[in-house]
Amino acid sequence: MSGIAARLALTYPEDRGMGARLIPLLDQVVGPVRLGLSLLLAAVGMVLLIACTNLGNLVLARGAGRIREIEVRAALGASRGRLLSQLFTESLVLAGAAGALGVLLASAAVRAIVALAPRDTPRLHEISLDASAVLFTLVLCLLSAVLFGLAPAFRLASSASALGARGSGIRHARRTRDLLVIVECGVAIVLLAGAGLLLRSMSAILHLDPGFHGAGVLTMVFSSTVSDDPAQFQQLVARVESLPGVEAAGGISRYFQANAMHTPISIDGQPPLDPAGAPMINFDVIGGRYLQAIGVPLLRGRYFSAADSKDAPKVAMVNQAFADLYLPHIDPLGRVLHRDFDRTGYTIVGVVGNTRRQAITSEPIPEVLWPQTQRPWGMALAVRTQADPLALAPAIRKAIRDLDSGAAIQNVSTLDRQLDDRLAQRRFQTWLVGLFATLALALAAAGIYSVMYYAVAERTREIGVRIAIGATPGDVFRLVLGDAGKLVSIGVGIGVAGALWLTRTLAGLLYGVTAHDPATYAGVAILLGAVAAVAAAAPAAKAMRSDPLAALRQE
Repeated sequence: MSGIAARLALTYPEDRGMGARLIPLLDQVVGPVRLGLSLLLAAVGMVLLIACTNLGNLVLARGAGRIREIEVRAALGASRGRLLSQLFTESLVLAGAAGALGVLLASAAVRAIVALAPRDTPRLHEISLDASAVLFTLVLCLLSAVLFGLAPAFRLASSASALGARGSGIRHARRTRDLLVIVECGVAIVLLAGAGLLLRSMSAILHLDPGFHGAGVLTMVFSSTVSDDPAQFQQLVARVESLPGVEAAGGISRYFQANAMHTPISIDGQPPLDPAGAPMINFDVIGGRYLQAIGVPLLRGRYFSAADSKDAPKVAMVNQAFADLYLPHIDPLGRVLHRDFDRTGYTIVGVVGNTRRQAITSEPIPEVLWPQTQRPWGMALAVRTQADPLALAPAIRKAIRDLDSGAAIQNVSTLDRQLDDRLAQRRFQTWLVGLFATLALALAAAGIYSVMYYAVAERTREIGVRIAIGATPGDVFRLVLGDAGKLVSIGVGIGVAGALWLTRTLAGLLYGVTAHDPATYAGVAILLGAVAAVAAAAPAAKAMRSDPLAALRQE
């Protein structure tokens, strides 16, 4: 395509500097959401891993409570295979029941997510819980039960090969449970860090100034000779502005689909810029009082007026980014600019503020505006109102159809809604990752609670002896809480290291915050630590209420 463009430029000099940009079809269809969907898949995988570690912990905890039963069965002649068969069957039944329940919950969850997903999500209507998804879920559920449920059971069966091996089995189970707690805390930190970065990024975006004021602005697109003909469009603007509650009305060739291109330009009296390094410039046509309608400030000069007619000298307005790039430290007013393939000179009559029309997270690019009266072009309407913009829509529709009964009117909305729609994908992805991170935090808390609860149960005699020889309830409480704190601290350290490595993939989704933002990592570490402390507090409180005589008598 570059070769074709170069040959065309030889035949048609006005095409010099123009070319083509090729995009694979798959990138065109799913490119904007591919990174977000990959991120969600990774989040789901991490939640699954935390759930699996909890499964392993629960199997170990149940096995620790049944260690005497397993020892007796082994002493009576049960082989390791028979013990594993019993434990495997129990895990399989529980996994099958959990999988069936999960599929029912997933069916409702998928419908809810599809209903909340942005309308421009590729192939949104095809998202459903079909047979292949159900089969995949059930197979994954059974594999999780086997790998994470049977492995701890195998250790229990191996350590309980004879009476008297109880202490060894409990020690093995305790070490394994501690390792699983560390793993789930580490994975939870990765998810929490990702969610925290996305939330901070979303907050920074919402506080950005787009360069216009969308509140109270009605927008609509219509196909009609009224929108294409400058005289008829000016007549429409006059009718709309005469409606009660309307402050200003106007039009632009496109709202957010900016017509940006690498076009070499020159300005009289200024040294030419290198055509090869021509920046992206946005060229647009406006009509009526469009800039006043959307609240773009006039920094210098004047707005377009009725005097800028078809036969009047050609004029243009530029934004501050254009002035900074092409006319630094020079007053742009009165300067004449030319496009290389359009030798017409356009006198700059005004400089307006920058707007973020390409993308809200992109820096404003140079912009050139022409009046519709001198460059006829189809207009999309923008109307600033003092009341509810949508309430005026019927009256504006009537004004359009009074001029053209066959006008096709569509996309009636507000400027705020259009801007909000452009952030919908990012907001949706942030919401889902935040949801998974919250679920991961809840699962990690449940895992810590269960581990500490059974740890206290296993240490009943030890705690009783400590209290009998003078340990206070506060000492016992700090002992249990300290054990939990050690596990969580190790998990947090590993998780932060993993998050610093993995969150680099989020760079394309972040704005106003780096993937290694220290405040985010400190915040999620403190959050997990606080949740872990709350989860371990109940078992610790149970331990501090232990009766030493009852504990010793029980043993």
